[in-house]
Amino acid sequence: EVLAAPLKPKLQNVKAAVITISDRVSSGQAEDKSGPYLSQRLASEGAELLAHSCVSDDVAEIQKTLRYLIETKKPQLIITTGGTGLSPRDVTPEAIQAIASRVITGFGELLRQDGSKHIQTAWLSRSLACVIGDTLVVALPGSQNACREALDALAPILKHALHTMHGGNHDPVS
Repeated sequence: EVLAAPLKPKLQNVKAAVITISDRVSSGQAEDKSGPYLSQRLASEGAELLAHSCVSDDVAEIQKTLRYLIETKKPQLIITTGGTGLSPRDVTPEAIQAIASRVITGFGELLRQDGSKHIQTAWLSRSLACVIGDTLVVALPGSQNACREALDALAPILKHALHTMHGGNHDPVS
């Protein structure tokens, strides 16, 4: 009897980092649930987690942290959680886009469309993905459920996005 080989983790050999963006979490007023979830989920998908940072909802702090991680840790993927809503302090999309070389509009469209199957207010999310240097940055909402649903939606395309972003061809990536 031949046993099937275990499936290769989707994000094997991907270096990743997570940034929680929240005034309340960064000041110790609230527990970070989505950041640790993302870290655990990325690791379970085979990614090498390089860092998990937490910053306030401040454009300069977000950009400083992104630049620091990209320059020192050199992740291929950074996932942020928080700051994508409509509150005046929700500045994550603006902070990321201001230092990005490219916006990948399809990621935000996919996240809102898929999220709306779970909760109608997903249409209000300003989730997005951008390229900064050689790093794919994906901004997700601050809810653990939204992060789980988003990673489920992105799983089929994330590895391929990273592959083509670094010069790979468009053949499917296993």
